[in-house]
Amino acid sequence: MEYCNVRKSFLLLLLGVAVTLNGCGYSSWVYTHPNAQVPEKFITASALNDQHFAVGQHPEADWWKRFNQPQLNNLVDEALSHQPTIAAAQAAIQQAQADLEASRGQLLTPQIGLSTSVMREHINSSNTGGVFPFGGSFNLYNAALNVSYSPDLFGSIHEALDGLGAKVDVEKYALESARLNLAGNVVNAAAKEAGLRAQRAIIMSLLETQQTQIDLVRARIKLGGASRNELLAAEGAIEITRASLPAVDKALSQNRNLMARLVGRGTQAESLPVFELSGFTLPETLPVSLPSELARQRPDILASEASVRAANSAVGVADGNLYPSLNLTGSYGRSTNQLSDLFKSQSTLWSFGGSLVAPLIDGGALRAKKRSAQAAYDQVLAQYRDTVLQALQSVSDALAAIEEDSKTLDAQRAVIANAEASQELALAQLKIGSGTQQQVLSARVAVLQAQVNLGQQHANRLINTVALYESLGGGWSEQTSFSSPAHNSTTSFPTHSSHVEAKP
Repeated sequence: MEYCNVRKSFLLLLLGVAVTLNGCGYSSWVYTHPNAQVPEKFITASALNDQHFAVGQHPEADWWKRFNQPQLNNLVDEALSHQPTIAAAQAAIQQAQADLEASRGQLLTPQIGLSTSVMREHINSSNTGGVFPFGGSFNLYNAALNVSYSPDLFGSIHEALDGLGAKVDVEKYALESARLNLAGNVVNAAAKEAGLRAQRAIIMSLLETQQTQIDLVRARIKLGGASRNELLAAEGAIEITRASLPAVDKALSQNRNLMARLVGRGTQAESLPVFELSGFTLPETLPVSLPSELARQRPDILASEASVRAANSAVGVADGNLYPSLNLTGSYGRSTNQLSDLFKSQSTLWSFGGSLVAPLIDGGALRAKKRSAQAAYDQVLAQYRDTVLQALQSVSDALAAIEEDSKTLDAQRAVIANAEASQELALAQLKIGSGTQQQVLSARVAVLQAQVNLGQQHANRLINTVALYESLGGGWSEQTSFSSPAHNSTTSFPTHSSHVEAKP
């Protein structure tokens, strides 16, 4: 009973000292978020023929459903569930969380261990100078509880843990970025396939019409109404058209393989659904968030900001290393040469102490390491600012591309309408006997040639709409995904001065 009471008193004393010292820790590093200078709004077109911008509106989290393509929705869900890059990002989060938990347990909690040993020793009394008058061999039994703890006097431990927490956030935001990019790639691949299939269908119709032209020229040659040169020109035209087909087929095949990889099906591209432009609905209303909200909507910006926090914590760690560190150790146990006496009070051994280590002369190494950490912070801060600038550019680029797509489609439709009007005129002239079948076929060829790139232009409109959703963060927000107490500020640029502000 006496042994238990002494042991409890000893452990409580050591733990009380450790907790008290830990509570007296001091950190001079505070992370603040000064406001960033961003434009009030993005420049958008006043009006488009089939779309309009809703300024200040956020995209939906499942934005790809706006295209009203059920097979596409299923593929996106499949990709998010089976793509290896998502699994890798999830594993990276688990690793970062485990590292944080391991460091927290090691650095914040007193380490208590049990040590036991049994030894057989021999002492020669003639060699001990009378210290051990007895000699011979004997057994030695030891059992002890060992306690060690290093209180965080100057905040370096908490800064290190804050840095590891920021790295967890980096991985979480990286997962959200991977999901956003994966969904965008799947939708883009489906839209590209639809455009390629539309282009291929036009090319096949054009080849059929041009072959009819050749047959007609050959018939006219037999009747003496056409020359050999006319036939050669028609045959040359169809070969040019035919030469464009392999490139389309190659792009279509590679795109299908890409889609199979994105959804995790490997080489099973033949099992994928077929996408046609007629199966897509172009969203009429396009959300355009305010620039001031962009930094809280894009996971890549938040990941970059978390990297800044991690670098800021590294400066705090380097600064804390300039000051003394305290290590407390204690031990309580028994030691005897008789196993039966191991739990008797007369076998008790205990020790308690502490060591204070302070750097005096290190050749300037610690201050150089602090300057290195500050330079690394400046580097990450500059990268963060560039990430924000790239995000603003990507939104502006997507808005400009959508506007230009609309103009291009309008111009192409005008070309097609003109070619179709010529075709109608040729047909009318043929009916009244003032035109020829060759003129009708030539007009038909002109219509098809004007339509060859129309499918790709429609696909580009879909792809650039996807780009806008992605550039706005795809409807993702940290409130709907996961919460972190460190993320409670508005759009901001961390500044170098933020990690030298003393706590009150």
